Amino acid sequence: MNSDPPLLEIARLRVLFPVKGRLFRAKPPPIAAVDGVDLTVGRGECFGLVGESGCGKTTLGRAALRLSPVTSGSIRFGGTELVGLEGAVLRRIRRGMQMIFQDPYASLDPKMTVGESLAEPITTHDVARGPAVAELIDEMLRLVGLDPARKHQYPHEFSGGQRQRIGIARALTLRPDFLVCDEATSALDVSIRAQVLNLLADLRRRYGLTYLFISHDLGVVRHMSDRIGVMYLGRIVETGPVDAVFGRAAHPYTHALLSAVPVPDPAVERTRRRIVLAGDIPSAAAVPAGCRFHTRCWLFEQLGRPSRCRQDDPILTPVDTAHSAACHFAAEASAARMAGVAPTTRRPRTVRVRAEPV
Repeated sequence: MNSDPPLLEIARLRVLFPVKGRLFRAKPPPIAAVDGVDLTVGRGECFGLVGESGCGKTTLGRAALRLSPVTSGSIRFGGTELVGLEGAVLRRIRRGMQMIFQDPYASLDPKMTVGESLAEPITTHDVARGPAVAELIDEMLRLVGLDPARKHQYPHEFSGGQRQRIGIARALTLRPDFLVCDEATSALDVSIRAQVLNLLADLRRRYGLTYLFISHDLGVVRHMSDRIGVMYLGRIVETGPVDAVFGRAAHPYTHALLSAVPVPDPAVERTRRRIVLAGDIPSAAAVPAGCRFHTRCWLFEQLGRPSRCRQDDPILTPVDTAHSAACHFAAEASAARMAGVAPTTRRPRTVRVRAEPV
């Protein structure tokens, strides 16, 4: 990461979604999808964001581009404050920031040809006119490995991997500096996923792009990212360089995620200990008091349920150079992992179901 000012700076960001109440009943509290997030992404960096489904990863990425309403906080892009901007001013800044959506089957208009989909941002932002529009479309399709002759075809005539390449080409038509990749490969087969990831890595090297890479796949995030943030229930609970977080994780939740990553060695896999979290992630409309992870935390149970975890909400605290964690007992969590005393999973019982006659 270079010493230049960060390209993206997010401070105390909150995104609340109102919940409709029932007739003659008290209005329920809003859902805090993003609850006080601080985040910086350096120019040319790939910042990976991981966490369970529903933790707020996608909402954070969309809020960074002002695609989701921001309740409070600050979003600075290239030194410009985005919160409060509207209309033509915001549209002009959006030329430098684009998004690659998760579902390649839903992100393209089925009634528009590929050429029309790529031409839409070009004409909206007045990037090119006349014959130059068609030339730019052909250039973008060649860039992502597609035949420009197919620009007159419709999305249903392409495979999932090809559609995602079209989505990448559409995002690149405005020559952005910053891309939010929201689970960009989760809907693809493994072989196609590798091709798209290699394409994204090549484009980053070639054009100096900056990524906010959102994924639940820790292996992919480790391969793509320079730094990562672990998100839980609307907040980032650990952040730091990839090697530090994967090698010296300091938050119990990060330990649990890492323990679920399979190792391609049967001998090693048999000796690994798996941390199993109790219950489901709490509702964002009813966040637990104190540390929001303590209701599922294995370390909380091992330490005898300290009152500090139930009462005090931890903040991100440095545990190493550029490595921070929001845990009162980060040192104890690291020691437990190194000593191999974290709880293990039980071998699942095989359930045989008798087939009913048809």
